[in-house]
Amino acid sequence: MAMNRRRLAGYLLPGSAEQDPLFRQQLLAVSHAGLRAVGAIALVLAAIWRAPVSAAIAAGIVLLSFAPWTRAHARHISLLGVIAWSLPMPSDLAVSLLVLSTGAVAGMQPLPLLALAVIAIGRFELLVAVFLSAVLAAIIYAERLAAYRAHQQEMESAEILSTAPLRALLSENAKAVSKLSAALTHELNSPLGALRSSVDTLLVLAGKPASTPAEQQRLLPIQADLRRSIKQSADRLQEIVSRLQLFVDLETTERQVTNVNELLSNVAIVLEDQICGNVNLEFDLQPTAPILCRPQQLSTVFLSLLSNAIKATNGNGRIRISTEQKSAVVQVKFQDFGRGMSAKDLETVFDPSFKVSGDRVSTGNWSLFNSRQIVFEHGGEIQIDSAEGRGTTVCVVLPSGIGL
Repeated sequence: MAMNRRRLAGYLLPGSAEQDPLFRQQLLAVSHAGLRAVGAIALVLAAIWRAPVSAAIAAGIVLLSFAPWTRAHARHISLLGVIAWSLPMPSDLAVSLLVLSTGAVAGMQPLPLLALAVIAIGRFELLVAVFLSAVLAAIIYAERLAAYRAHQQEMESAEILSTAPLRALLSENAKAVSKLSAALTHELNSPLGALRSSVDTLLVLAGKPASTPAEQQRLLPIQADLRRSIKQSADRLQEIVSRLQLFVDLETTERQVTNVNELLSNVAIVLEDQICGNVNLEFDLQPTAPILCRPQQLSTVFLSLLSNAIKATNGNGRIRISTEQKSAVVQVKFQDFGRGMSAKDLETVFDPSFKVSGDRVSTGNWSLFNSRQIVFEHGGEIQIDSAEGRGTTVCVVLPSGIGL
């Protein structure tokens, strides 16, 4: 019983729905157009029943509907206009038709329509029309609200699904950055230690100037070695920072001239902990022309393909990475000699999977889908050849040259 009362109250007073500014703006647009429609209907009915005063009021309603300020007050103007129009109208049938039309087109909440009961005092037919108009308004209002909420949900789901590939790519890249951080920690310690030691020594020498020409000559090569050590350490740190940048800022739109072989070498460093042991990684990197690309994104593609190859070997096998310049394209191959894939699995290897639950999307098998999308965006293509028990070869073809 309590639930029925709440549902009835929700139909009669759905005002809380208009706390959503987008839905309220939508209703204001509907009611503004409805005001013009109410005026036009009233004008036609007044002409049919030859009621000049009602016709003049109807014409005034139509004219008011063209004023921009009436947009925010269209529903109130409709109610007042119908009441004013009805008073001089001699026909109850005409009034009933306009009341029902108002409930259908004015975009009003149902309860305010009951205010039209003031024109139905002592006139049972008009009272029924007012009640039916409120019921009609309640049904139309509920349908508009349901359609709006369904549209909003569709928009949210579409946005979630449209960003799912990027979020999956960012998730994979976060793992890569974590591995890269671990791999580069010890490399950072070495140049930082040398840099600190050299600077400290230089400061000591600067605080004790040479007292004789002979001592000054003796210090010159020492200072030169220290400056050289500082420069080498700084260059090494810059190299490490540049390597780290290859795995961040995936959304950057800037394209850079890049050497594919360098990208592959950096990717191998990231997965060094997985490669060590029973996985034998072989490189056959031939000289290649530079390519114009987003290195952050291509690095993530190569990282994903190498990671897949490592998993396919089950931790015990051989992986071969090769590059070759073929006419105007660079060909990159990742070849493992692991378990391979069946023909059925190969047909759907690029197909992503996802499941929407509320506002969350769980994804699966997005790595190859994302990799193919990135390669396509770079004007290239990706092909996979595999057979069960014989391993898998992934071939990435990218246009070379800097005039792309």
